[in-house]
Amino acid sequence: MGFQGFGLHHPSNSQLIEHLQAIVTHSHRDSPSHDLHLQDMELVQCYVGSEQPFWDLPYQLHGHLAPKGWIQFTWEELSATNLSLKGPLATISSNRESDVFIMDELVRRDWSAKSLQVLNPVRLHLGVTLLSQCCTAAGTHIHPDIWQCKRNTNVLRSPHWPNFKAPTPTAVRAWQSMLTDVFVAPGSRLSTGTTFLSISFEDFRTYRWNLIQLKNSIHYLTSY
Repeated sequence: MGFQGFGLHHPSNSQLIEHLQAIVTHSHRDSPSHDLHLQDMELVQCYVGSEQPFWDLPYQLHGHLAPKGWIQFTWEELSATNLSLKGPLATISSNRESDVFIMDELVRRDWSAKSLQVLNPVRLHLGVTLLSQCCTAAGTHIHPDIWQCKRNTNVLRSPHWPNFKAPTPTAVRAWQSMLTDVFVAPGSRLSTGTTFLSISFEDFRTYRWNLIQLKNSIHYLTSY
């Protein structure tokens, strides 16, 4: 990694190495730096909204979703190398079998960065990452609050979740268009507050929730 033939490290390479060393070193310590690093990584993971640790994702596809900061910068620099970070990971657990991570599905379908940058603040305002958080407990229909971009009180959010203002009418229409194009079954319509939009993901329609079962009974989070 010599720089201009003088055997010197490029400043950006040196900074990347220092950042990675700091993350790995403090991951094994009970220190304020450990807590700050973990909070920063959890924040980036929250913004990216992926099932995979953001360190393992290609920055060119997901990096534009991350908040600006030194973790985002380190991820960008790391993606340009053959290095990988196998240290502390901030991941989000799914709520149920065959759950769908919203942003992963949009990236998989090649939605543009411009579209994702409109939709992601709406998702963050609603406090959702997974399709299950957008549905009724049965997992068969989109919840009307999610359709109307209103925060659903049944969705539990971390106290560190970023606070985003309510979306504009234009952003609401973009969100509804995305739900219709990606997650809503063809022909489904929302005509009243009690008529729900049917989910198009058949594999998602399982009634088995993770970590909220008691013997053979299933505890519904909402009832419709």
